[in-house]
Amino acid sequence: MTNVTTHHNDNARTGAYTVETHLTPANVNSSTFGQLYTRNVEGDVYTQPLYMHGVATPSGTKNLFYVATSTNMVYAYNADNLATDPATPPVWSRRLRPYRILGNDEMCRETVGSVGVTSTPVIDEGTGIMYVVARAGTTKGASDDGANYLHAIDIGTGADRISPVRISASVAATSPKSGTLTFDVHVQRNRPALLLQNGVVYLAWGTFSCDAGAYHGWILGYRAADLSPAAVFCTTTGAEAAGVWQSGAGLVGGPDGHIYFATGNDRMLPGSPPPGSSGNLGDCIVRLQPTSSWPGLSLAGHFTPRNAGFLRDGYGTPEQFGDTDLGSGGPTLLPNGVLIMGGKQSRIYTLDATTMALRQDTTPPDWSLPAVNPDHVGEGFQAFYNQHMGTSPYTPRALDNYASSEAYGCNIHGNPIYWSGTSCIYHMAEKDHLKAFRYDSSARQIVYSVDPTTKATQPYGESSETPNFGMPGGACSISANGNSNGIVWVSYPQNDGQWQKVSGYLVAYSATPGGSSGKLLQELWRDSSGYLFAKFNPPTIAEGKVFRATFAPNDANNNYIGPASIVVYGLR
Repeated sequence: MTNVTTHHNDNARTGAYTVETHLTPANVNSSTFGQLYTRNVEGDVYTQPLYMHGVATPSGTKNLFYVATSTNMVYAYNADNLATDPATPPVWSRRLRPYRILGNDEMCRETVGSVGVTSTPVIDEGTGIMYVVARAGTTKGASDDGANYLHAIDIGTGADRISPVRISASVAATSPKSGTLTFDVHVQRNRPALLLQNGVVYLAWGTFSCDAGAYHGWILGYRAADLSPAAVFCTTTGAEAAGVWQSGAGLVGGPDGHIYFATGNDRMLPGSPPPGSSGNLGDCIVRLQPTSSWPGLSLAGHFTPRNAGFLRDGYGTPEQFGDTDLGSGGPTLLPNGVLIMGGKQSRIYTLDATTMALRQDTTPPDWSLPAVNPDHVGEGFQAFYNQHMGTSPYTPRALDNYASSEAYGCNIHGNPIYWSGTSCIYHMAEKDHLKAFRYDSSARQIVYSVDPTTKATQPYGESSETPNFGMPGGACSISANGNSNGIVWVSYPQNDGQWQKVSGYLVAYSATPGGSSGKLLQELWRDSSGYLFAKFNPPTIAEGKVFRATFAPNDANNNYIGPASIVVYGLR
């Protein structure tokens, strides 16, 4: 399939574009590959660009790429128009809702400017409809300020195919709460990419402003045919928080119709059940089953790390206060029914997608360092290591520290990607290299070894660049021609990108390890030209082109003072 209609290419979120016949490890180099053109867009681009081949438009059939922005703009550009003027007009564009610039007191400083479209839309190829969630910004304090709308627009014209609906929801509370929990737009943000499955568009919600307010994790479903409500599920009916964020990674849809996602830290109230209990799915990997009767979704299983409470609270000191939530990452569904993912502790869990039981690494390590508490380290395997550790207070309790504060470990943001050509998963966590771990589909386990001296996990392959000190690591995609010519494309920041906008890199690596060690993921090509890094946003590859989103510059008052760029690369 030449189209890219959803985040990371498919509902399993593998991130693999496996029909790429133009780009190969042999021709992606500084001599033959590079920037073709850029296109200006208004606002920041949190959403992955999408691509459709052969779209009927009023001006003829075209190959289009689509971009949605934080100012509620949606653009459709002709991918084959090689004009170098960044202001080249789109085939169509549209503002879905008004927007406004938010102050520092209104949202987490990890976001600057406006909050419009911040979750990757999804396209229904059969109907030619794109589904997009837009957050309106009107007058601060007004009843419609922050209202969220689900739009269904024509991919050829941008016009409404179905009248948009204002998003709302409620569920019954459970003890110690009572009454009804109502979806509150002022404390909720739609960040994970949309999922279209079996005629329903699923949306997910986490916190709007750095864990402020009585927010919850919400999964809402709307029928694709008419945008009527189809489902609602709340992660914390007896507690608070446990938002669904996943650094923008999409909800996973299984071939049997089940839905998978991860949650962040819970906030317990007096009498609240602990994480992983009914009414409190904090720091869990969750499996939902669609049902024919309301509320349309039921809990079908979940996994809770044994150290979920420690991930939330840490040691309770100002330096080690926890907030090492699982939900910074998102799941990926592998062949033969295996679900993998990791969070801020930088451990990867391998689960049976049906039972949600661990397939391996069911007990925490007893090696590492003498002071390690197994209940602080938890299960799974330690996939990533902070390359900047080595001085107090990071040692001698290194792995305990990984769980005790998000600042110490290698936070995994987003979901790992998978390519069948090497049968490897790939990811670049913060403060560490791009790594590949081989997946044994027969044993349904991730293969790795442990160095007997250092006790460090040894991957199947890894890159050699010097990792940045800060957040958030890299967002990855893969291009390949079936099981050959695999290239891993990674967008990552040149400096700490947590609290400010920074320049970024786009780098291409060979997906097949080699070199003298046999484990090197060789760098093929790099763009260091200084475009502002688009946090958590993976590149899109389609028909010989690579589409890279960026952020827009802001002034001290958060106003945009220039456009963002969509940078398009290809063979020269």
